[in-house]
Amino acid sequence: SYLRVKLDPELIAALAPNKGKIFTKSSSPLAVQELLNLFASNENDSSSHFSEATHLVRDSAGLLLKLVKLLPEPLVPFKCYNTFIELITQPPWSDALILSLNPSYTQSEEDRMHCDKILIHVETALGHLPFPNCPTLLYLLDVLAESAENEAKIDELVDMFQPGLLSLPPGRMAAQDYRLAHQVLVFMLRNWDSLWWW
Repeated sequence: SYLRVKLDPELIAALAPNKGKIFTKSSSPLAVQELLNLFASNENDSSSHFSEATHLVRDSAGLLLKLVKLLPEPLVPFKCYNTFIELITQPPWSDALILSLNPSYTQSEEDRMHCDKILIHVETALGHLPFPNCPTLLYLLDVLAESAENEAKIDELVDMFQPGLLSLPPGRMAAQDYRLAHQVLVFMLRNWDSLWWW
């Protein structure tokens, strides 16, 4: 996978101390393109050219976002999209999911049971992803979960990365599809510690 090769541990390690704000700071398009060229020209040893001393963390974050956007398909392949969203389009799980995304709502025991079923569904869907899509998606979601300081930040990060994570082919995404994909990813980030895959 192109992205899996590029997601070098040194790149992610450089982002780690600055989690929470790295994706909202403006990166330099020129610096991001320079980093992209370095990574593209050194498939097997890209880390030897990456240095936190010479490349700003916000530019590294910009590179990560650019790499995700360059993927020919989202990390959840087009053919797997419906597997992820099919359960939450059906009541009572659709209602439980929407309620769970409201930070001020106190879940009932029944709602928690429905959300547990959604978690199991998501875990099962993850298990059907091809390699290396699954570990790469989990790797990215872990970075985003750690970067999300609050509910507003989760929404913002999902808006930025969603097209490269969970989407239908261009031209086939209706407004409802964007909303469903957004809700699934927000749900996964909000319940990240409960997903047994990580």
